[in-house]
This record gives sequence, structure tokens and C-alpha cells, in this order.
Amino acid sequence: MSNTAIINNNRGLTATALKYIAIAAMLLDHIAWVFSDTVTLFGWTSHFIGRLTAPIMCFFIAEGYYHTKNLSKYMLRLAIFAVISHFPYVMMSSLTEPPLIFESGSVVLNTEMLSPTTSVIFSLLMGLCALSVWKNKKLKMPIKIIAIIILCGAALFADWQFWAVLMVLAFGIFHGDKKKQFIA
Repeated sequence: MSNTAIINNNRGLTATALKYIAIAAMLLDHIAWVFSDTVTLFGWTSHFIGRLTAPIMCFFIAEGYYHTKNLSKYMLRLAIFAVISHFPYVMMSSLTEPPLIFESGSVVLNTEMLSPTTSVIFSLLMGLCALSVWKNKKLKMPIKIIAIIILCGAALFADWQFWAVLMVLAFGIFHGDKKKQFIA
């Protein structure tokens, strides 16, 4: 069966199909934020469907943990994209002025760009770190719990907050058991 097939007759949806569902759900959610009031039927339905994106992306981050050849490079890529995505996220979600302000003949960075809130990629990175901590055989359980709590706290300033961290962790802990992953 080709890699781009949507339905795998033996196992249900393929990874490609899940990615398309996540992209479509996120796009619909974002369209609703721009063009519709949340209290309308279209707005409510679109945001409800958009909530499919989080568990799908968290699932793929956990799967990435098991399929990557180099965990450090995987984390570094996520960290780089978290930094890159921060600025467009802030501009689109809360910025009322342009990122560069011209004052007294000089260009100044708008300090709103340094907002403490950031994109979901940071939460996903914290989730990957939490899964890495959980799977580390050298660490004792109390240290693992404390580290995961700290990572959840760090994600409070990002979209999807600690929920993404816990979802990645749950999907990773129950890797290979689809029933437990679904319940989690």
C-alpha cells in the first residue's frame, strides 16, 4: 500500500490521513476565529472540530520520540520552530501595532513582540521533554515527577498549556497500546 493512502484496510487511518484531518480541523478553526463570532453555530462548530488538532499533533510528537534516530536533533528542531513561530503567533494573537516602530528617526522593536505567551510548538516541545524524562531509566521517580511538573509549568505560557505536555506524555507512555492511548 502506498504511503499516501488515506485508509489502510488492515489498520484504519494512516498517518497521512491523520495529518490531513489535523490540518483541515486547524484551518477551519482559524477561519472561524477570523470570520465568525464564537457564539454562532458556524463558530461553535468550527472551534469544536478544531479541537481535534491538539490530540493528533500530540500523538505525532509522541510517535516521533519512538521513530527518531536522534532525539537531540528532534528537540532542537522543535525548539527552533518554537522560536520562529513565536513572533507570528504574537503578531496574530495580540499585537495592536507593527513589530517595528519608528520613533525619533530610529527603528525600535515593539515590546509586545516579547509577550510571555507563545505558540503551541513550545508546549509540544515541553511534552517531548517530559516524555524523554519519563523514559530516562537513570532518573528516579520523584525526580521524574518534579521535572514533569516544571515542564508543565513552563508550558503555562504557551498555547495548549500543560494539556499538550500531558497528552504527549500519555501517548508516549501508552505507545503501542491504541486502546489506552485513545482513553488517555
